[in-house]
Amino acid sequence: MYKRIITALVAGTLTLSVVPVAHADEPDLGTNQEVTENQSAQSSSEDTSSTDTSSSDDGVQGGSSVETFVAVAVIAGVAAAIGGGVHWAVQQRIIPNPLPGIIPTPPAPKKPQVQKAVAKPAPVPAPKANPAPVRRPVPAVGYQNCTDVWNKLGRSIYPRDAGFQSKFDRDGDGVGCERDPR
Repeated sequence: MYKRIITALVAGTLTLSVVPVAHADEPDLGTNQEVTENQSAQSSSEDTSSTDTSSSDDGVQGGSSVETFVAVAVIAGVAAAIGGGVHWAVQQRIIPNPLPGIIPTPPAPKKPQVQKAVAKPAPVPAPKANPAPVRRPVPAVGYQNCTDVWNKLGRSIYPRDAGFQSKFDRDGDGVGCERDPR
């Protein structure tokens, strides 16, 4: 709303200050006879007119009401533009308020509310699920020799198998009792 008012005031001020006031110095057509009579009277009485001096010129007036109105309007428009600019700058917090009693001061900006760290109760731990069953170690199986391995397993023995011993894997490739000794 302020933008519209300021724009209207500036436009009005510029319009009134640019348009010149026209004063016509044309004689009135109905008074032509009076003008000719005045000229003849002046020529017949040159002695009296030469002794009388007029203190004012006929074409220049001391000031008219239109010129006064235009001057006041221009001054008021400029003052309104300056006042509007100051008001805007105060509202945007660009400048401090020079007239706190006249120009309203904007409310203080809201401070972000900092939430105090409130000690929250510790969350209740979720109930523990049943623990994974514990693997019971397979009873130590001992094999006497490769024949025993082949008789009980029916295959070669690997390091992952219970009862594996390094003596079954002579070449070190991870496979013990590679040939069926039976």
